[in-house]
Amino acid sequence: MALRTLIGRVYSGRLERAWVDNQLLRQFDTFEKTLGRPPDYIDGHQHVHQLPGVLPRLLCILRERYRGRRKPWLRYTAPGLLTGIPILDSAKAHLIGALGADEVARAARCEGWPINRRMLGIYRFQGGERRYARLLHHWLNNARDGDLLICHPGLPIADDMSAAQRLAEYEVLARPELGDWMRLSGVRIAKRPIR
Repeated sequence: MALRTLIGRVYSGRLERAWVDNQLLRQFDTFEKTLGRPPDYIDGHQHVHQLPGVLPRLLCILRERYRGRRKPWLRYTAPGLLTGIPILDSAKAHLIGALGADEVARAARCEGWPINRRMLGIYRFQGGERRYARLLHHWLNNARDGDLLICHPGLPIADDMSAAQRLAEYEVLARPELGDWMRLSGVRIAKRPIR
């Protein structure tokens, strides 16, 4: 289902609970069968996990599926610091957060789900390597303990309309100097969020 259609159904109250449950269970089953373990974290493609018609169903399934086990952390989409980030990219980050970050934070507080502090890495997904490298420097400098930097690196595949920008991200993230950029910004990679 296209994102626009899904959002329309969510906010018009026409999203079928059984369809959501089936999609979620299928994805959890596939993940666990393929990797042989539960996920470390939960998110949704294009952040759909936080939408009002999806998040309550997700939480219900998570409570049942992982009762008595280590809880996976939930992606919290409120934007982090946006210093140096262009206005249109900042606006996109705020829009994504507005679609459900507060509800994810509420669930985390009430039920003890771990979450990241804030999210970085949102942009209009265009501009090639040079633009992505510039944005990455800003995100690294803006990062605080527990922030999550999302990225979409990939090698080109035939049917991916975003292939060029995925490759640009891949090329930037594969640079040997990335470790130096992270060190200079005081950033390190951790498996679980601090919060």
